[in-house]
Amino acid sequence: MNGSTAAVLEPGVFSYLLGAFLVLSAYLITSAYLNDPLCQYPGPSLAKFTNLWRIYHIRKGGFQHVMTRLHKQYGPVVRIAPNVLDVDDPAMIKTVFNTKGDWKKVFPLSIPFLGK
Repeated sequence: MNGSTAAVLEPGVFSYLLGAFLVLSAYLITSAYLNDPLCQYPGPSLAKFTNLWRIYHIRKGGFQHVMTRLHKQYGPVVRIAPNVLDVDDPAMIKTVFNTKGDWKKVFPLSIPFLGK
């Protein structure tokens, strides 16, 4: 071995570590999903875990048509990203856009294309 002191794991140890990593990852993802307050809202399965679903449809074009179809399928409140709900109910305007603090609203201040 030309003087190298690289550590080599035994195949059994590597399999054990990989298995432990996969089980821990599955547990963390599942518990995070089940404890998420937005899990009660319906929407596309992939949209519950990643923004990639929304980015794909925005880049593809016709996102408004996709949203219309989703609201027909799921109802007035649709989860379109892990932390984004789309509301299509005029009665909810005062609830969502009030200043009392009934709904937590977060605006990401570090969006590159807004220059902030």
